[in-house]
Amino acid sequence: MKTKFQIIKKTITSAGEVISLGGETLSHVEHVKGVFVSYSDGVSKPNSTLQLTIDSEEIFPADFEADMIAPKSGIGINNIAWPIHERAKGSPISGKYTDNSPAGGFIAYDVRIVLVCIDKDK
Repeated sequence: MKTKFQIIKKTITSAGEVISLGGETLSHVEHVKGVFVSYSDGVSKPNSTLQLTIDSEEIFPADFEADMIAPKSGIGINNIAWPIHERAKGSPISGKYTDNSPAGGFIAYDVRIVLVCIDKDK
């Protein structure tokens, strides 16, 4: 099996911003085996939340703290994803990311929701 990464990248431009997530999983992969969140500035985002559904299955409910699935320093790529097992093959993705940063001194950043997918060898 081959590992593929599907990256959903959104730019957060203001404190308190809510970003909708939508789309489909990669059509050429079998399953999503994990998910994690990363931030372009590498700074933890306490109290920011992620709601995520794949193929009509709730992965993270509303108010799930995104930092719980953000990699910590010194952890390798093979050990950072929150394990799941959902069908891919173009399955619908929906949800939202809510920034809960304080307004004072806010600096825009990118949030990346990374789906770790598996594909059978051809």
